[in-house]
Amino acid sequence: MPFGVSNWFAKFAAGRKVTPQTALNRPTEGMTDYERNVVATVRKYGWFQLRVVGDEKSPLSFSYTTGLWRTLEAPEILLCSLPEKTAHNVLWDVFRYFKSGQRPQTGIPVSGIFGNADAVFLPVARKHYRTYMRTTRWFYGHEDFPCLQLFWPDTQGRFPWEAGFETKLEKDQPDLTANGWSAALADR
Repeated sequence: MPFGVSNWFAKFAAGRKVTPQTALNRPTEGMTDYERNVVATVRKYGWFQLRVVGDEKSPLSFSYTTGLWRTLEAPEILLCSLPEKTAHNVLWDVFRYFKSGQRPQTGIPVSGIFGNADAVFLPVARKHYRTYMRTTRWFYGHEDFPCLQLFWPDTQGRFPWEAGFETKLEKDQPDLTANGWSAALADR
């Protein structure tokens, strides 16, 4: 199924304009080397990918975008538990979809993101931004930007909220929606 206009995104974007004041407008003096790199990358490519590698305390690894909302008025994307290179390639593909003017329909399987496997986008609740979207929060200077979690299926094509999803993968894609997967899927 191709990308379409999402009810969730339409509700989020209604009456909002992308804030022109971002880290792109701030003086680079006083920024760390990392922050200057984020700004330079968003200026050059339109977005930046941050990879957070899990450890013993917090084993989940994830990647997320910074700059999609500013550059394309598209939601930022969070993707969990894929190898860094795979995640980066997938996020580039999503950037290209957004650049072509398409927007994902939340809760509906979408083809073409993971090759021959479907993907599903669900909204990330703002209560998770502090943990999962730190660089993006810094870049915008606030939390008033949309973010979608991009889900991949197990080897049988099932998603984490579906019966029979592979138990060994259950912790790889946490539920970051506001009121649980069932509520997010019902609000399409």
